[in-house]
Amino acid sequence: DEEQTDAYAQEIIDGFEESYRWGSKMAPELLGDIYYNGWIRQEVDYEAAWSWYAKAAIWENAVAYEKMYDMVNDHYIDVDLHLWDMLALLGARLGSKKMLARTVISYSEGRLTEFASEIEKYYEPVFDSDDFTIDDEENWLVR
Repeated sequence: DEEQTDAYAQEIIDGFEESYRWGSKMAPELLGDIYYNGWIRQEVDYEAAWSWYAKAAIWENAVAYEKMYDMVNDHYIDVDLHLWDMLALLGARLGSKKMLARTVISYSEGRLTEFASEIEKYYEPVFDSDDFTIDDEENWLVR
């Protein structure tokens, strides 16, 4: 902290924003992390974090969907239940095991029924298999 300056922090943020403009899928996720955690001399700003995670999600970053889902789950952002479920489904479509599990759970609770054929064909068999786990973050993405 002693070595960080506001100018250096802004330089880092500007660099990530430039990377985003050039098409980096990771840059908006990292910017979201900066605002979510209050890193590099930034105040915690959940709205800014959500906005950057949403930009990463638009560019098909599965982890961004996980982080948005968690922000809703932890009550940092309020959205309706359907949008929350859609975050899970869209993340599952990108290979997130965590979001696959959340999608199947939502479906088993009577939601996401308009996607029944997709969920029953692609996600339930994986979720119901004996070797399905999401014990740690490294196992969240289906490879």
